[in-house]
Amino acid sequence: MALATLTVVFLSIYLFKAFSLAIMFGLLILTVLLSRFVFSKIQGFTGDTYGALAEVIEVWVLMMILIFSRANIG
Repeated sequence: MALATLTVVFLSIYLFKAFSLAIMFGLLILTVLLSRFVFSKIQGFTGDTYGALAEVIEVWVLMMILIFSRANIG
C-alpha cells in the first residue's frame, strides 16, 4: 500500500504540478472528517460507508481538478 501511495503521489506531482499537493491535502482532511462523522453516527464502518466515502472523495477530486484547470493554476 505504501508503494501504491508513493507512486500516486509522484505521478500526480509530475502530471499536475503544485496543485496536486493541495488536492491531496484536502483529500486527507476530507477523509478524516468524513470517517469521524460516520463513526460518530453508527459506531463503526460497513461496506456501504466505505463505498460512500470512496464516491464522495472521487467527486471531490474531480471537482478540484476541474476548478484548478478552469483557473489555469499549476
